[in-house]
Amino acid sequence: MSAKYLRSLLRPLFAAGATLADAKYVINHRPDGRPWPNTDPPRNLVGWVRHRVSTWFDKETGRLAAPLPSQVIARADRRRRAEQAARAEERARLEARRVDPPAELIGPLRARLQAIAAASRERRKASADQQVPARASRPGTDRLGRRWGSPGAGAGAAIGASGA
Repeated sequence: MSAKYLRSLLRPLFAAGATLADAKYVINHRPDGRPWPNTDPPRNLVGWVRHRVSTWFDKETGRLAAPLPSQVIARADRRRRAEQAARAEERARLEARRVDPPAELIGPLRARLQAIAAASRERRKASADQQVPARASRPGTDRLGRRWGSPGAGAGAAIGASGA
């Protein structure tokens, strides 16, 4: 089948605004989104393409029976952009209503915040000094070393013996 003939078979899809990816989807899926069950090579390729394309069109109105994937994506994209624009407008409206605090209050507030931050640093430092001692200094943690011994000379001798 030539590309020109295939294009003529897919003309109703392209007239409805389908993209090439939509045409591929239409050939492989039903309008409800389920894949076509039979994947064997068709005996009559022209009839097979016409049948699969025709299921996507309403017999009475001639319009698409279901939206194409590109149309679904475009609709979701438009909705998302509208929501973003609404949020941007709301933010601009709130920014316009924003009032800065009086300058004479900012100095004392900043000093108070710095004092709170310094006190918090002191509390963290004091709690870090009182933490549990390291594992090596706790009693009973050297059991593994006593049981198996250190890997020093014995390990080196074993490795040298196996390589000889």
